[in-house]
Amino acid sequence: MAPQGHGPQTSEALHQAFSKHVEVALSDLQSIINVEVERCRKELIREAAVRQQQADAEWTKLLSERKTLQQEKDALVMREEALEREKALLQGNRGPSDVLDLNVGGQTFCSVRRATLSMVENSGLGSMFSGRWESSLERDSAGRIFVDFPPEIFMPLVDFLRQKCIEDPANPVEPPNMPPERMAAFKRMLAYYGLVDTLWPRPEGKWETAWGHMLISDEDRAITVTAQRDTYQAAAFNAQRLWRSPHPLWRLHVTKTRSDAPWYYDSVAFGLVSMVNSSALATDRHASVSDLILNLRGDVREDFPNASIDLGGGMPAEQCSLDIEIRMRNRQFVLEFNGREHMTETLPPGLQESSCCLLVAVTYPWISVKLLA
Repeated sequence: MAPQGHGPQTSEALHQAFSKHVEVALSDLQSIINVEVERCRKELIREAAVRQQQADAEWTKLLSERKTLQQEKDALVMREEALEREKALLQGNRGPSDVLDLNVGGQTFCSVRRATLSMVENSGLGSMFSGRWESSLERDSAGRIFVDFPPEIFMPLVDFLRQKCIEDPANPVEPPNMPPERMAAFKRMLAYYGLVDTLWPRPEGKWETAWGHMLISDEDRAITVTAQRDTYQAAAFNAQRLWRSPHPLWRLHVTKTRSDAPWYYDSVAFGLVSMVNSSALATDRHASVSDLILNLRGDVREDFPNASIDLGGGMPAEQCSLDIEIRMRNRQFVLEFNGREHMTETLPPGLQESSCCLLVAVTYPWISVKLLA
């Protein structure tokens, strides 16, 4: 039997009593939530404000830097314009189309375009006739600029520069063909004017290994091999073509570093390798012993592989070096050493003079080959 005094009335009383407490607790919880939400909202607003200030500061900084760069650019343009005005003043308002009247050695009178005489800008001749020193140039009584060199050596230079102005890169202008008795004076004049490299450009002298173990010295433009093994065990390309003439020319100095060692046929050998253009890398070219043409005795094919024979009287051991000049002309590969002995071989079929580089092979580690020009 259920206890007396407990029934629906009791449950209702309990519900009313607890409902008040729950409502109060929920109200307190809602207040706490509202306070926290408000705090988070204010915190987010503060963070947003800080970030906006940082962004505004960065934008202001970028605008300032942009303004500074624009000012520097404007200043640079003004300096360039000022330099151009100064250059024009130094040139005496003379342009490259001026025609100059010259008195050459008191014997020849001629008229030459300023642009012709000043085409090599960094040379002494180019500076002399640039217009910057117009008032300091010597003149004769007729107002002609006086050139204190004989016309026999100065006029060939003028003719060379005239041709150089209209030069076709595929057909370069050759230096003047000076008589031997005038060549020394001609070269001294070129040195005075700073034009030696213009008439006879110096190669860069870069060598690239073709095969074997080759030591390459870019500083003195020399090659040697590291150890003795087989005939023509190492070789190098001369990577720089000499474009000053339609007929390639190389000058080499071969040195024997061991005075007791003899000269052999295969001490050094020379050949040619076809190349597509002057900037081709060694990896784009392929060479082998079959590309060699001449050694110190003659045709490589006659001696190889048994070419280690003493040259004897043809090249005494006491002689420690020899100068070699290699040229190509009329499809002939011509080798001259010590200015007196010539050896000639016909170029291999398909090999063109205008599209090849020199190949030099060395057998013995006491042989050094240096590129002179």
